[in-house]
Amino acid sequence: MGFPKNRAEKALVATGDTGVQAASDWILNHVFDHEMDKQVPREFVVYGVPLGKLGMKLNEFWDTSLAQCGRNGAHKSFPHVTLCQFFKCADTHVPALIHCLQMAVDAQKGECPKEIALQPFTSASYMGLFVEEGSCSWFRKVMSQFAIEAAKLPGRKDKESNRFIVGAWCRRLQSGTP
Repeated sequence: MGFPKNRAEKALVATGDTGVQAASDWILNHVFDHEMDKQVPREFVVYGVPLGKLGMKLNEFWDTSLAQCGRNGAHKSFPHVTLCQFFKCADTHVPALIHCLQMAVDAQKGECPKEIALQPFTSASYMGLFVEEGSCSWFRKVMSQFAIEAAKLPGRKDKESNRFIVGAWCRRLQSGTP
């Protein structure tokens, strides 16, 4: 079975690069999609997802709240820290951006704090944890390194194609020095 390259790239991005079978299934499920062959950049965002004890506690809380309260707005997304604004990127650039992000994390891995201070926040429509200002410097460094690595990617000719680099700067953390 063969698929055009642009469809295969779009399918791999849409399925999180989880494998050929998932990508093939995605293509076959979108055969009648009129947008399939359009070369339109998608929107992306970089999230930090808690692991370890915090990740387990959040998952436990999530499961308990689901059992006690039923599905609600809190269950629409997984626990995460938003590290940048949404940015657009062509499907063909996604593997290179993932590589840039991995290089940025690897470059700062030795400086990663053992604990990250969080501050609870609640309102009538939102409940969450924010990273306290003192714990933001590592995230700033990672995202700054990501922007540096992404800036080295070939094929950028104008400001429009540079939007994914500008988007790599975290809106909430922008005020600090990387």
